[in-house]
Amino acid sequence: MSVRYQPELGQMAFGANFEPVPMAGYVQAGLARLGAAAAAETDSGADPTDNSGASLANGVFALRAFCWCDGGAAGHGEGCPSNFDFAGGTFALEGAPEPVALAPLVADWYKYLGRGGSQSRQVSRSEWARIEAVCAASIPGSGAKSAREALSAALAPVSPYPISIAVEGDAAQLFLSLVLPGALEPSPDALDVAGIEATVSAAEAAIAAAVAPLGWGGPMLLGDDERYWLATPWPPDFDDSAQARACWRPLDAEALEAFRAEFGREPLGEEGWLLLRHSAINLRRGLERAEPSRAAAPDDV
Repeated sequence: MSVRYQPELGQMAFGANFEPVPMAGYVQAGLARLGAAAAAETDSGADPTDNSGASLANGVFALRAFCWCDGGAAGHGEGCPSNFDFAGGTFALEGAPEPVALAPLVADWYKYLGRGGSQSRQVSRSEWARIEAVCAASIPGSGAKSAREALSAALAPVSPYPISIAVEGDAAQLFLSLVLPGALEPSPDALDVAGIEATVSAAEAAIAAAVAPLGWGGPMLLGDDERYWLATPWPPDFDDSAQARACWRPLDAEALEAFRAEFGREPLGEEGWLLLRHSAINLRRGLERAEPSRAAAPDDV
């Protein structure tokens, strides 16, 4: 006769996740080992099984710290994601003569691993050992830290300006600024539109080519957020209204210092330039699960 999990009062009162089966001791011990291994792949270096806010998600499994958002985070309106989510599938295990099929498994805890632990179904020691082995084999190089470092290295030749990268699971956002060709008159009508479009198209192609070998892709949407005119000297007959200065800026000492601080370099000559700050570029990583990492097949216990 199976035993159903009885949630803690806090889990019930605050709507925290829990599963129908009490967490087995060997599952808890295995999750602790996975958390310690995953810590090396999180941006903060924190263990997702602690009350740390850290997480790791790849195409094999996800391991997430307890979420305190109470449904306020994006996508959590219907409930926060589970702390451990093994997607299941068929995996080649070292030492196994044929690929092994493993069913999905979900586990949750309250605040930190070791408190209020539950799992979605019964799992034997031998099955859990295989699940743990598959998850452990998928960890190296699969977390946000490794992905961000790999993207940063690949994108370094794309632009002379810093590219900020944020990674969460299979999604990434790039934040990029380019200095694009302008004109010698601070007027939108005098901009080198063809030159700007050509520069943006070249940037899109360069970014796409740089991230494709890493398995990342997605639409390149390089929209502009704000524009500044950089010119020396500031034209004396230019409209000096507050509205104009909200869109355009002379390359005076203050603007020059801001430019150097943001881009770590000098402006390109004395001519006019349009600084186009790009919107976020959204990328997705296409993960292949047909050829998973080979994991050592543990002996049945």
